[in-house]
Amino acid sequence: MQPYPLRFEPIYKPKPWGGRRMAEVLGKPIPEGPIGESWEVADCGGDSTRVSAGPRAGQGLHELVQEDAAALLGATAAERAGGLFPLILKFLDVKEPLSIQVHPNDAAALRLEGPGARGKTEAWSVVAAGPEARVYRGLRGDVDRGALAAAAREGRVAACLRSFRPAVGDTIFVGAGTVHSAADVLLVEVQQSSDLTYRLHDWGREAASAPRELHVAKALEVIDWSPPFLDKVPSTHMAGPPFARRRLCGGAHFVLERWEVSPGRHVGPAEADRCWLLAFLGARGAVEGGGEATPFEGGATVLVPAGLPFHIAVEPGADATVIASFPRV
Repeated sequence: MQPYPLRFEPIYKPKPWGGRRMAEVLGKPIPEGPIGESWEVADCGGDSTRVSAGPRAGQGLHELVQEDAAALLGATAAERAGGLFPLILKFLDVKEPLSIQVHPNDAAALRLEGPGARGKTEAWSVVAAGPEARVYRGLRGDVDRGALAAAAREGRVAACLRSFRPAVGDTIFVGAGTVHSAADVLLVEVQQSSDLTYRLHDWGREAASAPRELHVAKALEVIDWSPPFLDKVPSTHMAGPPFARRRLCGGAHFVLERWEVSPGRHVGPAEADRCWLLAFLGARGAVEGGGEATPFEGGATVLVPAGLPFHIAVEPGADATVIASFPRV
């Protein structure tokens, strides 16, 4: 079947730290209650987002990968992916503080959790920041394993972390092994396809009537104790398609970019061995390719299969801000 730009039904995840900003800021039709995560494009732990429209409507992402990973991801990325889509694209509404946590790298995940476990490196782009917005990222220079273990026993982990106030448009790279948390922010997140998290502290929620488990011993095993680099990753201007394009961050697992696309019809950067994950933060229009026009609005996400020539057609009225990513091969 001819490939085309794919839009998926999100999987919404209630969280004790979640809020309502996906509806208020992005206009997403979220369920009632505190919604912390919207898994937009995902194939992880039995959660597989399903195509919402077009010839592939109803098919799960896992099914698409199993059917023809090379057509979806590109040959090199498909070989490396091991039968699963390698990334998760999601929105996070962190209204109350996220647990202070750390994710293992691939080697540590295999060692601690067994065959099939994957590590988790992620990156955030800040969509909205409230009056209490805070990002905690990395340990203070004077904190070693013993000091952090004692702080975890005494409920003082937050004092061990470096923190800053984020602003809209900031990029925060959270490599595996980095202790982190956040509060009062709405984020786009791109990450490895893993949901493996070790909590060090849960801001008192661990003492609630339905406490969430802490994983202090495993967390201490996977922390990267080297000094952290810049809190916010500086972007770099790129040449490319006829719209403003900036590289936000890149690593071993994915690359993150920000596009500002003016009204009109613009060619996208199709490459034979690269699929694109596109998260739209404003405006309306369609991603056109393969004989299909997949509509978007603020809060929509689209997966463009590898090598598919495509256009982004933006309706008059405002530029479309796009957080774009692709798996690293």
